[in-house]
Amino acid sequence: MKKILAVCFCGLLFYSMSVTAEPMPLLSKTPLCTHIENKTDRTVFVAIRTNYFIAADGQKNRHEASLRLEPSGYQQICAQGPFYDEYRVEIILRTIIPIFDCKTTLDHNLIISSHKSKDGSTQLSLNCK
Repeated sequence: MKKILAVCFCGLLFYSMSVTAEPMPLLSKTPLCTHIENKTDRTVFVAIRTNYFIAADGQKNRHEASLRLEPSGYQQICAQGPFYDEYRVEIILRTIIPIFDCKTTLDHNLIISSHKSKDGSTQLSLNCK
């Protein structure tokens, strides 16, 4: 009888903990890598961010890397997580200020492109998926 009660108690304790615990971060056992290429005529600053995680000190953090891509520049980027849904990372494009951001997978080459808008300004974009 004591054995049955212990099993039931452990089951309830596990259920209680799984409801209130933070979700497990989405990680990859090996780095997921791709290349990012700047096909514009201007220098672009790129920030790559992972999803948030709870650090050992209890603080909410995330990993972030920045790079500078000259016109026609090409760079490999890799991440192991924690990822957003479907193994996505956040990518932010900047010149002086942030001008484009999206969440994308790293399973394809990332291309930064530009086009002129109706008002004559240049808009940057990235082929996110």
